[in-house]
Amino acid sequence: MCNGMIDSYVDRFMKMEADHHLFDLRDEEGLPVWDILRYDVNLVYNPFTDKNPHPVRMTFGKLFRGVAMAAGDFFRLSFRNGRVMIFSNSRYRAADGKLYDKASQDVTDSFEHPLIVENKHPLDRYQNPVVQDGLTLYKKFHHASKRLPESCSAEILKAIEDSFEPGKMTSGALDSLYGSFFLEYSYYKKLFLSKKPEIVIMTRNGVRKSLIEAAKESGAKVVELQHGRFDRTHLMYSYPEGITIASGLVAPDLFCSFGNYWGTSNMNFPFRNEEVGNSYYAPKKLDVKHDGSLLFISSFIYGEELSRLAIAFSERHPEVNVTFRLHPNEYYKSDEYAAVFRGFANISVAKDEEPIDVAMERCEVVVLIHSTVIYEALSRNKKVASYKRMNYDDLSDCFSNPNVYLVGNGDELYDVISKETKSCSQSYFEPFNAQKFKSLISNLTK
Repeated sequence: MCNGMIDSYVDRFMKMEADHHLFDLRDEEGLPVWDILRYDVNLVYNPFTDKNPHPVRMTFGKLFRGVAMAAGDFFRLSFRNGRVMIFSNSRYRAADGKLYDKASQDVTDSFEHPLIVENKHPLDRYQNPVVQDGLTLYKKFHHASKRLPESCSAEILKAIEDSFEPGKMTSGALDSLYGSFFLEYSYYKKLFLSKKPEIVIMTRNGVRKSLIEAAKESGAKVVELQHGRFDRTHLMYSYPEGITIASGLVAPDLFCSFGNYWGTSNMNFPFRNEEVGNSYYAPKKLDVKHDGSLLFISSFIYGEELSRLAIAFSERHPEVNVTFRLHPNEYYKSDEYAAVFRGFANISVAKDEEPIDVAMERCEVVVLIHSTVIYEALSRNKKVASYKRMNYDDLSDCFSNPNVYLVGNGDELYDVISKETKSCSQSYFEPFNAQKFKSLISNLTK
């Protein structure tokens, strides 16, 4: 698979929705049903979708702790001011072991006592006073009953069957997606009617259309913070030419990006996009000693291919240390990876024992197939080896950087170690501009 394949898929998907005027479809409430459903429909047909998410292993103990935590947080939520509500996603661990969200921490620090909501884990500790998002529990005790209007369903299915393999998407599946949106919407509507926020701030790569719609209906202004990489192939943000906010999209009032690189290259990104930066992604000088090692950046989709490369490399070059760093969606597989690498003393499996910027600064080469980490590494002027597997060249916008090397095997990877690091002026992350952000919020809420 290659970048040409994903581009071809996106071209076909956007041609389908434009030719069949799917953005014109409305339900009884006047909502743009295709904008609500398109990303999830895309997941069914997109050849690069992770079809094997982390399985949830629910035990009685976990359920009891989760319910107890939700009950306590519900009590605290009842007495908290909700003028500013931040829906975060804490995936990073600070030196003290507490979790925080890189994407929203700057913004969190800009407000006095914001109400921070997210899907907490009962055994984790958090850097901020986070309360549990009750959506998961709400969905366990409520069922989706709303069905997509038959006329809309028929139009969507005809469009899909004209462009893609018939049968993979059904009217029942569309009803399920539509019903799920309204189930989530009903929860957030109740929450916002109770807390009456002026500003709702969210991360999570745009997958909260229900939250956006409920917040706007409550009268709040909605701000989305960039959470990771996005480009023309990310169909939560990328739209066919000619589609604008005036097309009736469910969209935030303001999107805050890491820098001027994002949302401007070869894509129609119709949201209002303002560069505010992020101090946690912007590179800082670190006093870390280089050790000549390789840092592999894994994830659920790419871990198997990368583990094969790590083994092939280590069989021929056991003198070079390799850190195989897992994505949070792989932590539950850490023992499995340790078993795979048993017998290779130079390979160690890592999770979040140290910050990613420290790990990058220490290594000689960052190795990956597809990850936002490539932008962090290049911002630190590190060498990156892009392993030519799967959709590696979806990151082709980075290939002109002189510190990116395309490798196909362990020997080619070994050659990168001796390459000279070159200077490059391309910037992907700017420091957080607190003054600009506060001004944007002030003007938004006037």
